[in-house]
Amino acid sequence: MKKLVFGLAMLSLFSMISVLAQSTELSLGEPTTGTLTEDQLVVDYSFSANEGDRLTISASSSEFDTFLSVIDSEGEIVASNDDANGSLNSQIDTFVVTRDDDYILSVTSSDGTGIGDYELVFMQAQLQTLGYGDSVQGSLDEGTPEVIYQFEGQKGDIITIQMTSSIIDSFVTLANSEYEMISDDDTGGANNAMIGAYSLPATDTYTIRAFTYGYPSYGEFMITLDQVEATPIKLNDSIRGTISNKPLYYSFVIDSGTLVSVQVVSEDGLLDTILNIQHATYGYSLGFDDDGGFMFDPEVNNMFINEAGQYIITVLPAVPNTKGNFELRITTKPTNTLECDSSQTLSYNQKTSQILYTMDVETRQTVTLTFFGNDSSLESLYTNVTIGGEYLPVDFINDVDGQTIVEIKPPVSGQLNINVSDYAFRLHTFQLDVDCE
Repeated sequence: MKKLVFGLAMLSLFSMISVLAQSTELSLGEPTTGTLTEDQLVVDYSFSANEGDRLTISASSSEFDTFLSVIDSEGEIVASNDDANGSLNSQIDTFVVTRDDDYILSVTSSDGTGIGDYELVFMQAQLQTLGYGDSVQGSLDEGTPEVIYQFEGQKGDIITIQMTSSIIDSFVTLANSEYEMISDDDTGGANNAMIGAYSLPATDTYTIRAFTYGYPSYGEFMITLDQVEATPIKLNDSIRGTISNKPLYYSFVIDSGTLVSVQVVSEDGLLDTILNIQHATYGYSLGFDDDGGFMFDPEVNNMFINEAGQYIITVLPAVPNTKGNFELRITTKPTNTLECDSSQTLSYNQKTSQILYTMDVETRQTVTLTFFGNDSSLESLYTNVTIGGEYLPVDFINDVDGQTIVEIKPPVSGQLNINVSDYAFRLHTFQLDVDCE
């Protein structure tokens, strides 16, 4: 069995890494190829590293699902990765070496049986420290396929991270001190990327990774880290605001199992804004709109809240040099109650795409919901069910003689939240029958 031995000498944070493989010297970022076979399902590489060294190691293959792990001299796994960046390839992202030691890097498949060719890359993370309000220029080139930044954040800090470029297609990720990616973005408009507004989940040292998946792969960019203030707004209340080129941020706290609507109403009907609502801790967008309301006003109606907590509302200028006054409104809608052996009429239109029902159930009670309509209209219906904030699996039987049947068997007693959505966004009316056993 052939084994490549790597001597990894990191003289300083920005020094080059030399990798020796059978007397062939490779520079930082240059790929090394290898092969897993039935006789060799794991390939090990050895390297030495010092405390504080920062490494990014990636393995890719078109023939099997890769898996990477780094093992110290005592046999402990100190870093590992299976799937990275939405692919079956692996990447140990910005691994910080905690002590001087000799390490083993193991390349294998995720199930231990995969075979085929792979490509392995060692990269040195170029680390810069950022503070809130900093905006710095970076550059990606052949020797620097990514740039790493670090900052100190406090729990509850609401931040934005912007990566802008006129050349490359920006991609930015945010990781905690355990190097777990907690947020990412590549759709900040044009070639830009933006994370936030995002509420930091803990007081920690955070890592920002700036790179690109697009072409060209090299070029200059700007990274900006800001802490923003989110003005609290109460449910079923409104607040006036003035926008002047920059986004404005608001926050609200809400319980699960609630339908909420958010509207931005311009003072003169001519102010063009964009509305986004996202979970403060997890960062996912709950609703986004540009011109869904009157004229240029955005609105997001009847959003189902499954996750209780804080949410961030962002009001953005739709075009440069946007200035004007608006009113931000947030309203909740009472839920409808379902009972066994009853019937309901569901009516949807362009602004009402979700209807929320609640229902008290017993453990393992069988609840059958039968929706009546024509086959084409039933295709746009979707039902999700939660109890205690947890989604339940449901059995669907679709398009049976103009019916869609949903069967629910709750594992515990309690209140079901049944959210029935119609993704057609047009006038639809259905009949709903409820049966229990």
